[in-house]
Amino acid sequence: MNQPSLDVGIDGCRAGWIAVALQPGEQWDIRLYEHLDSVWEAYRDARTVLIDMPIGLLSGSCAEDGRRCDREARLRLKPHRASSVFPAPIREVLEAADYEEAAAWSRKLCSRGLSKQSWNLVPKIRQADALVRRDAQAAVRLTESHPELVFAALFGGPMAHGKKTQHGFEERLRHLSGVYPPAEAVVSCGLERFPRKSVARDDIVDALALAVAGRVAQGKLQTVPEEAQFDSLGIPMRIAFADQAKQEARPLEGARPSFACADGNGGVWTRIAKREFFHHNGYKCRNKMGNLMEWRGAVENIHFYNIIVSLPFILFLFNRFFIKNGHNHK
Repeated sequence: MNQPSLDVGIDGCRAGWIAVALQPGEQWDIRLYEHLDSVWEAYRDARTVLIDMPIGLLSGSCAEDGRRCDREARLRLKPHRASSVFPAPIREVLEAADYEEAAAWSRKLCSRGLSKQSWNLVPKIRQADALVRRDAQAAVRLTESHPELVFAALFGGPMAHGKKTQHGFEERLRHLSGVYPPAEAVVSCGLERFPRKSVARDDIVDALALAVAGRVAQGKLQTVPEEAQFDSLGIPMRIAFADQAKQEARPLEGARPSFACADGNGGVWTRIAKREFFHHNGYKCRNKMGNLMEWRGAVENIHFYNIIVSLPFILFLFNRFFIKNGHNHK
């Protein structure tokens, strides 16, 4: 299926892979896949397909200094977010049965150890490596990216807070909403549709960030390094992002701040104010995004709520300008 205007962001999660696809205007989709092959088959003809997973791996002794793209990405994320770029393992490690064996192979072949964080990514890296080795189109078009590099390049520098904190979540979502107004709707639907044991909150934000980078860049992505390094199998090793200096950060054409999103239970979420969400069936909304959603009733109650909140101010004005003026007149 031809998808020339579709931009896709993919991130690994506990249950598999979370994919966010942005279509022209307000249209978007968020789906959970068990295997990366299924994601690729669904979106192989998209304009951009960015994935937060190493693509292209070094082998043996040539990997002592690690991949150049990882080193350059860390430099751009100093001082506080550089550690978010884990060193990619060597390809031989993918055959290891457990962490101890993998770490031993890494020390023997490239004179450096293997972090637990990198080992935890190995099952996902195996899927990505197998796909790009088997499918020549995937080797070229399935492009590695990194959410923290995307945020830093698109919004003027590394994020101030860690992504798993509430402040970090709000910081990233605020930035994304500035260039893609339906961002809150995408995250809200992801949180409503998928349990946290399957998909973490930051997995959804990361996948969305990659999709937004593709959309902002209009298919013209920047990479570190500018000239791709290639592994022993000819697979490019690069990390893609949208550069703020080359792409003005502005709301995307056709994307308006209002949206509707099915909740999977026959109801609809609607955003009627910047940070207020209401459910059309008249019941209260359960807070699944920290302080992003509020406990309030149906949308009809908003008018009554505003009157109650404003009543003290109205009484003050009445006392100040009517009662006192009346006394002065006498």
